[in-house]
Parts: sequence; C-alpha cells; structure tokens
Amino acid sequence: VSLNKAFEYVMTVSGLAYWQDGNSLVIASKNVASNLGINKAMIKPIQVKYLDAGMIADFLNNNVFSINKPEISVHQVATSNPRTNQVLIFGNENDYVLAKKTIELIDVKPLIKTIDVNYANPEVLANTLCMNVFDSNVSTSGTGNSGNNGSNQNSGNNGNSGNNQNSGTAGAGSDRQTGTVTVCSGQSILENESTGTISASSNASGDAKGFSGISSEKKSILTNSYLVMADNDLSRITISASQDKISLAEEMIKNLDKKQSQVYIEVSIIELSESGSKSLSGVVSGRFGTTVANFAGDSTIISNANGIWHDLHTKKQRLIVSEIEALISQRKGKVLANPRIIATNNQTSTVNISEDYIAKRTVDRQTTGNTVSNIITYETGQAGIELGLTPRISPNGYITLDIIPSYTSIKEQVKEGAELIATLLNRRDLDLKNVRIKDGETLILGGLVQESDTSDVKKVPILGDLPVIGALFRNSSTDRTRSELILMITPKILNDDEVSTL
Repeated sequence: VSLNKAFEYVMTVSGLAYWQDGNSLVIASKNVASNLGINKAMIKPIQVKYLDAGMIADFLNNNVFSINKPEISVHQVATSNPRTNQVLIFGNENDYVLAKKTIELIDVKPLIKTIDVNYANPEVLANTLCMNVFDSNVSTSGTGNSGNNGSNQNSGNNGNSGNNQNSGTAGAGSDRQTGTVTVCSGQSILENESTGTISASSNASGDAKGFSGISSEKKSILTNSYLVMADNDLSRITISASQDKISLAEEMIKNLDKKQSQVYIEVSIIELSESGSKSLSGVVSGRFGTTVANFAGDSTIISNANGIWHDLHTKKQRLIVSEIEALISQRKGKVLANPRIIATNNQTSTVNISEDYIAKRTVDRQTTGNTVSNIITYETGQAGIELGLTPRISPNGYITLDIIPSYTSIKEQVKEGAELIATLLNRRDLDLKNVRIKDGETLILGGLVQESDTSDVKKVPILGDLPVIGALFRNSSTDRTRSELILMITPKILNDDEVSTL
C-alpha cells in the first residue's frame, strides 16, 4: 500500500480531517475543523450541457458525497438550478473539484445523425428502424406520437459496466403526419457496480488524485439511450443513439430506401343490356369456352355467370374488346366510367365517381311558446361507382391485383305521402384478391348481372285520373330488364421516362 493510501485510511478510521496550509499539513477531528471554520463551505455552480441537472445532483449526493473520506463532505451538498440547468455545490473546494470531475465524465454530448430519405415514407421507415434496430414495439394504428410501449431489458455482467435497462415508447399513424414526429425513444438506467461508486480525492488546487470508495446506497441516472424522429416535410430521419446503432440504421435505410415501381392502370366500366350481354356471352362461349361461377350475397344477384374472368392472350383480347366496342356502337351497352390512374407498388388507389342522394327525410316539430316550427333534417348517401386497386409488381413482369369494384344505383324511393321514408339501392360488388395478370394484358371481369322491374302507365288525360271508372282509361305494364356489368382492366408497369410523358 502506498504511503498516501495508508495515510487516508488512518484519517478515515480515526475520524480525522486534514487540510493544507502552505507547506504545513494540519490534522484535526472533523468536529474541531468545523468549529474552527476551517475548510469552510462555499457555493459554486457547475454548468450541465446535455443531461438534467436535477438527476446529476441526486446522483452526486447518493453516490459521491455519501463516502466517508477525508476532505470530502458526507452530507448532501449538491442541488440544482432548473432554470439554468446548473448543479450548485454547497461545500468546500474539494467537493467542487470532485463534482466537476464527475460531471465531466457523465455529461457527454450525444451522437446525432440526420439521414435524407429519397423515396420511402420517412415515418414508415422510422417505424421499421424502431422495431428492428432498437427493439421498440411500434404501433402503426392511430395518429401522432401515441402508440404502444416497447421495453427491452439487458443485464451486463462485465466488470466495468452495471445493469442497463432500456424502455421504449413509439407510435405512428396510418395517416401521414406533417412536420417532425417522434417515432420512438428509449431511456437507460445507468448504475454502478455493487463493488463501489465513483469517488475521488483531490487537493484544493483542483488536481484529482484518484478514485476510490464504497457506498452502501446508490442512485441511478436516467438518460436517453436512443431517439428516432421523422420529418415528413423535409423527408429526413434524425437518430440519436450509439455509433453502432447509427451505423446499423444507416445501412438499413440504404437497403430500404428504394424507388418504388409504378403501374399505369386503365379501367373501363361498361354496362351491357340484356341483348348485348347475350351477344357477348355467345362470342366468348363459342370461341374460348365458358367459365361458370356462382356468387353469394344479398347485394349482388349473380347466378351461373358466363366468363367471370378471362386473362386472355393478345389476339383473343382484341376480339373481345372489338365485340364490346361494337355493342356500344349499336347502343346495346354504355360506358359508365373510363378512369386512368397511376398507382404505386403495394399502395391502394381509389376511384370514386358518385353523387349524393337523400336517403331519409325527417321532420321534427318544435314548439316555442305559441309558435310551432318544423325542423327538417336529411340523411344523405352516395350512389355511383367506386373502385379500389392495389397492385403488387413481380420481377418477372407480372402484376398481382386486389380489385374491389362497387356500382350502386337508386332503385326506388319509398314515400308515405310527401315524406320520404327510405331509399332502396341496387348494388353490384366484387372483392377479388391476388388476381395475377401479365404486364400490358387486359383482364376482363363479367357476369355481374342485375334484374330490374320498370312500370309503365298509359292513360287517357283527365279520364284516366277519375276514381273507380278511371281504370277503364288506364293501361299498366311491368317490364323486367337485365343488365350486365363488364370491367376491363389493363395494367402497365412504368419506367422512369414513361411517367413524365403521361
């Protein structure tokens, strides 16, 4: 044992304090030194840059100034000024030097890296980083910064490192946020080993002589171990973490931030009359065979549909398309919609061509004093065409489509006197998953047959409206008509130069 170390042991065991007065070393009991006013306490601030000053003050009081050591205070001498984020030392010069040295070791500037995102959604990409790099459970439901909590606990057994607990909180919305969004963050609880805490002996000149000591009670510091933020406006991701984690995140962003392929999709929605449907059915059955399918559902009346889908070769496609065009020119069919859209790979695009209708009319009577007033409210709905398309592009030139078409029309409005009771609708819906088609070929969907009744009343003016005998001057007839809905979908994978020419 060195002479200095042996001297310190003697001072500690004997309850003595020592201080330097020029070239002389003065030794006295701690009580005597306190009564003499020697080694008098002072107030000195220490600026904290990156951590919370309050947490550091608690750490110093419980881990550093709880050591029974000469020249070092054994009571709580550290406090904080939250306004300036400073630690205030109410002690002697040795307390100040030791506190400053300790703060320099733990108040370290965090590593921050900002990475530009060229093609991907920054928030979605940040979610992936949180789950795969930082082991944080990220919820993709909801909006904003709320989400599920993820936790990760690690225990270190190395000689120089203590227990480390990480907890993460993350969240992102299905709707893209504006501005900067904190996607996930975590905090580390840094503890010392059970063998001791940081302490130091130093002289009044500020030269630290060494670190030693044992503390029975320990206090931890809670620090940010990682932080991932996404800026959707500037298309950037900002990461604060260790260098290893940042490097891993950069590598993952490089692999995932790829340009997504796009698909140009042309859709024709055609309604054929009964005669037009029979003509087309005859052409398809006679030349290419028949595919029979049955559909179940209250909103769609389909039975033994001819040609529910045909993924045809180019020559056969042209024959079918030519036949449909001929039926339209003969007024046996009409084009309801012909949208053209550009869809991104694995993203759903929706086309909505509809109009509002009054579903229900409600009249409420309100009495105010002697005044009676009617408050009329309307419930509205939408009728028309809605089409949802989700393309998935394969490297071999095929496109897999999820197709959800819906065609709604007003069948009848039920009235009681002048009051609208309800609106009845005709619906034709499909929900197709994983339909595979080659780039540039046409997918034809048919068989959406619907029957409707049309009433026609012919009467002699005036006489036909007379009660009882008016029936002799009226003629009523009901016609039942059938129509078939045809969808033709042609997807084409776009190159970069083709997008600008559309």
